[in-house]
Amino acid sequence: MKKKFILLLFPFLIFSADVSARNYIYASGQSVNNSSDSLHTKISTSKDTTIQKIKKEVMVPVKYRPLLGVHLFNMVLSVKKLETMDYRTTADYFTNIPFGFIKDFGSVGMPNETFLYGSGNISFMSDGILITDRLSSSLDLNLFESESAGSAEIIPFSRSFLYSAVNNSAAVNFISREPDARKPYSRLRYYQGANSEAMLDGIFNFTPVSRMNAYIELSNQSVSPNFINTDYSNWSGTGRLRYLLSQNINITGSYRYSKSVAGLNGGIDADSIITAYGASQLDNILYDNFRAPVRYSDRYQKSTINDFRVRMLADLFDNSFTDLSFYYLSSLKEFRQNEKLTVPETSIRRIADDNSSKTIGVNLRQELKIDLGEITSLTNLERSAFNSPLLAGETLKSSFSQSVSASFGLFGNSIRPSMFGKYLNYSNKNYLGFGADLFMHLTPSVNLYAGISSYEKPYNVWEERFVSPSIILGSQNISSGELTLLFRNESSSASAGYFYKSNTNALLSTTYTGLAAEEKTQFFAEKDLIINGLNFKIDFKMWKILFSTNTSFYLPSGNREDYKLPDYTSSGGVYYIDTLFGGNLHLKTGLNYYSMGRRDFIYYDFERGLSSGYNFNPLASNMDRIINPSLSPTFQVDFFLAGRIQDNATIYIVYENLLNTNYYLIPYYPKQPGAMRFGVAWEFLD
Repeated sequence: MKKKFILLLFPFLIFSADVSARNYIYASGQSVNNSSDSLHTKISTSKDTTIQKIKKEVMVPVKYRPLLGVHLFNMVLSVKKLETMDYRTTADYFTNIPFGFIKDFGSVGMPNETFLYGSGNISFMSDGILITDRLSSSLDLNLFESESAGSAEIIPFSRSFLYSAVNNSAAVNFISREPDARKPYSRLRYYQGANSEAMLDGIFNFTPVSRMNAYIELSNQSVSPNFINTDYSNWSGTGRLRYLLSQNINITGSYRYSKSVAGLNGGIDADSIITAYGASQLDNILYDNFRAPVRYSDRYQKSTINDFRVRMLADLFDNSFTDLSFYYLSSLKEFRQNEKLTVPETSIRRIADDNSSKTIGVNLRQELKIDLGEITSLTNLERSAFNSPLLAGETLKSSFSQSVSASFGLFGNSIRPSMFGKYLNYSNKNYLGFGADLFMHLTPSVNLYAGISSYEKPYNVWEERFVSPSIILGSQNISSGELTLLFRNESSSASAGYFYKSNTNALLSTTYTGLAAEEKTQFFAEKDLIINGLNFKIDFKMWKILFSTNTSFYLPSGNREDYKLPDYTSSGGVYYIDTLFGGNLHLKTGLNYYSMGRRDFIYYDFERGLSSGYNFNPLASNMDRIINPSLSPTFQVDFFLAGRIQDNATIYIVYENLLNTNYYLIPYYPKQPGAMRFGVAWEFLD
């Protein structure tokens, strides 16, 4: 399959090289053909007046602008930072984000839970357009190509509600990789690991005709099963055409497709091991991929995403920026359990559910710079249709939102206060939100950020559908705050941050007594919750040694157990960094570490995308924590090497789980044992 994929990419490679080279030569003034598309031409006459040399001025495209201002650049993960990290998928970026982490199910391709600021409901955006699944208000990041992102904006905690139809408490904006349109560009990334794991991603950027730029990306990832029913396959593709209507207006059409098939074995069946071998043999068999029984040998999920957009980027008048987008998103999750009735339905129920959502919308962002700062308006209108056997027929949802923010630069921009507000109409109910933040440039090396907000939050589709009839839904009221102190110089950086959130009328997900084996969740309780945490992120370089850590603590004064959070998460490493061979090799090598603190036992419902740490007893009409001991802290060490050769190719070598530690983050999904993974990222035709 990998050879076929390489052969499939090869014609695109040749085509992009040929077409882009011809257009690059033309744009550089080496063509003698005049074009009516040219804004300006320069004619020079040599001694032979019959020969005219025409030089065309290249139009510079209007590029997408980040949601965050320049003063908040510290909250952006750049492509340079991303490419020096060890990552398989986009979810792995979160190991380098304050208050970010993933609950890993241990096998490649599993729909891991991603957390930011203590929340698993994150508004993921791609170039400002929400791509989060509207059904569950979450997203499986395996379905978003890691190589597509040129950078990632981590929206400040107090501003996150501005960018979602349901006012989520955390938000991330992935900004697409955008090569220089004036010259050809191609990039390949490939890696291979244990259990026939492999990933290949190809990017081709070229100019087929004058004023038009084309971007194509194809990606494939697959792995064979380590434990029974853990195989995975994903095909993704993106196409983008940009037309330069004028020097001030671009029109872009894009389409993204992704389809994956993931085996969902439900983890190792610990009860069967104890019954057959005794409790003393649990650990010996639990991590044995040949002997360990799984809970579901015939359960999987197919996920398909279609994302179509038409966008206009424009500088319509001085000191302004306009971003107008029309989009259509569809998501289909085909959940299958015991499909072939390999096990009697009296033991495992047969399920064949297709859960889909379709969303059409328009998004308008308008920025206007004034003498003291800038004003930004964001208008969004969308309509979604949901179909699922879990719903009572087709469910329609519509939303309209209008947010406005104003930022002012004082004392030479060393102090920038901002105010923002949002009006949301979701399913004919009104929700309001307000906030303010402050950025202070204290010294050339020290910055301070503080933000607060208060807003109302509607319930998502699953929450409305699976809530207990005894609960009358209104709206959730959320108050949030964040404080961050940042130090940065040429070689090192450090930050200390604190966040706080109070959420009234929050719903707690639970499982049924006797149905926990099926991991089906409902909402049987409403509770006022508080979550707060501390983060310390340090990158300290001494000589050629870099010490790095990103550590978050979730404080016991809040309801961290209700949010299913660990005591702490920590990741980082110790690295040797140097430039060798006359500047031809930029080397980073050392040890990565990942650690997660004590946490409670949870069940996970893959069909709904919900996890639960509670169990509901319908006879007693009460809800208790799942009776299991809390899980011990974990620690993993990896060897990591990344070498960039002549700024064109990067070689990666990783030995995961160097100490071959047996553990799991979520019961009972064993993490990968010690194994090597290597890869290369190669940029050429640049």
